[in-house]
Amino acid sequence: MRSRIVQLATALGAATVLAVAGCSSDSGSESGSGSSAAATDPVNIRVGIIKASACAPTTLWEKHLPKGSKVTTTYYTAPADQVTALLAGSIDVACTGLTIAIVANAQTQPIRVIAQTATKGTGVIVGTNSGINSVADLRGKTIGYAPNSIHDVVARQLLVGAGMNPGTDVKLVKVGLADMPTALCDKQVDAFVGNEPNASVAIIKGCGRSLVAPYDTPIGTINAGILTSQDVIDKKSNLVQNVVAAQAKAVDEIVANPGLVPTVAEAWGADRAATEKSLENLAFAWKIDDTFVKNYQELAVQLKAIGLVTKDVDVKPIVNDTYSKAVGSGGS
Repeated sequence: MRSRIVQLATALGAATVLAVAGCSSDSGSESGSGSSAAATDPVNIRVGIIKASACAPTTLWEKHLPKGSKVTTTYYTAPADQVTALLAGSIDVACTGLTIAIVANAQTQPIRVIAQTATKGTGVIVGTNSGINSVADLRGKTIGYAPNSIHDVVARQLLVGAGMNPGTDVKLVKVGLADMPTALCDKQVDAFVGNEPNASVAIIKGCGRSLVAPYDTPIGTINAGILTSQDVIDKKSNLVQNVVAAQAKAVDEIVANPGLVPTVAEAWGADRAATEKSLENLAFAWKIDDTFVKNYQELAVQLKAIGLVTKDVDVKPIVNDTYSKAVGSGGS
């Protein structure tokens, strides 16, 4: 659901943004062939984000854009609402989980992935004194989960890998991501599979502990990214290139100074200590490479397996790596 639009930090000077010369997706775009002159023109970017640590780089975009550029932010609580806004043209780009792009394209909605923002970020948390010491120990237990999320897919893969049927060998209970720590502390669930910093909140409160690092599955460490619509790519290719270039610089800045993330999260109302701890289970990244595409395709396969999509989805048309490659070829 969309909340009020707020303007982020004042631009802090010019940053040279790489041009895209002759990109295949540039026909009919506002900048023609994406010349270097066009790439240094100011841009006004409307971004919709989820208030999660993974989206912290968006708060740094403006300082890495051409002088005179402006970023306005709309906050959302549901990825589906972000897709609706992208398709309606209310926002240009979105920072959110990557599952929704596959779901949208399965419904013939032309949403595209143009960059990553963070990997990892999933926590498998059990009660501190629960006696649960392995995934196999979850048999017969009540597990809080967020249906159809990346964390849902991870949970099911872990259970199947331990020889369990997620539908019969455990009790999966729908719990809001932000409500998972409370549900565990109040013993409404024996465990939960959720996101950061909520996984770390339960640990900081003393009622939860991490069971396993859940990344040894076919989907790897996929988490969140920057999405846009095909219409924006067709009409505002220069804006998209600026977004990816700014995202690259912002991610590099956060990797060099991780303390920026707790400061952003605290401004969003998150617990600073939990956010600091969550950085142990979160890795910021922006590039789109072959490993990402491979893991993302496996995510599409798994989404069909759990019934979130009803047909095979080829992720290659969804992932537009043109802009990532243009930035990578010149350095970030």
